[in-house]
Amino acid sequence: MSFEKSIREDFSDIPVVFFLGGQGTRMEDLAYKHVVLSKQWLPIGFDENNEPIPLFWRNFEILLELGFKEFYIIVNKNGEKVKKYFEKKLQKTNELINVILTNKENIEKKPKLKGVNVFIFENDVEGTGDQTLALKNPIGNRMFLRINGDEYFGGEKEKIKHEFSAFLQYSLKQIKENGAINVFAFVKKKNSLGSIWEKLSTGILGGEAEGRVVETEESIHVLTSLCMTSPEFFETLLLERPHSIGPLDLSSPQFGKRLIESKKVYGKVINVEIFSNVNLPEDYYKLVSYLNKKEKLERIVDKIR
Repeated sequence: MSFEKSIREDFSDIPVVFFLGGQGTRMEDLAYKHVVLSKQWLPIGFDENNEPIPLFWRNFEILLELGFKEFYIIVNKNGEKVKKYFEKKLQKTNELINVILTNKENIEKKPKLKGVNVFIFENDVEGTGDQTLALKNPIGNRMFLRINGDEYFGGEKEKIKHEFSAFLQYSLKQIKENGAINVFAFVKKKNSLGSIWEKLSTGILGGEAEGRVVETEESIHVLTSLCMTSPEFFETLLLERPHSIGPLDLSSPQFGKRLIESKKVYGKVINVEIFSNVNLPEDYYKLVSYLNKKEKLERIVDKIR
């Protein structure tokens, strides 16, 4: 059995929850709001047609190529614009891809269509935990993957796909054999570009490359949003809801602390060239500067060859 075939069989029934909303309150100085829908749409380069490539697209494209077939793209608003963008970008792919606009009222009536289904889920609640809870019935008793659209995993694309795949295989094992609720991807801190947004400092037990996640004052690794999640996570969210004042946020330090104390959270370090979590304008500037320098260097190397 080929590598690509095994990947598709392993991941094709695992839904992906992709966060593409947010208010961008820490990015207002960038003054992007009248140009793009949210910070996840900030351009980091241009494609072969000289169209801007938004920050989030690389994550989506990698997961699509790894064989995932059920995506929930969570946006606060502008669902129709997002739908048109995905339709335009995906129209040239060889696979059958359906892009469907949905909302809180009709998400449970989603159609069962052949091929890849990309649900543009318009949900204006603020908390990422509440947004996830809205998918409890559509996802049902299945493991699912979570990822944010404001992170960039840098490096040669095939290498990143391999790292994601190794992480996913590890995650499936921890959920099935050790009852893990969440399995997070970590990266090396020295490879992180820009500021690190950490409300709760976490690391892998003993500073290892994989294992149980613990709370720590200092770690050589950085937590990312890439996370494989067990069906039990929905029950964990429901139990957490009464403790939350206001929106239930997955990045809440109180929620994170309780998750870690359950001893059911695991992590694995993935090897990336750089990792950027774009929270502040300077994060975006540093990422674009890095990518521009890298592109120029590659052009010089190509000329030399």
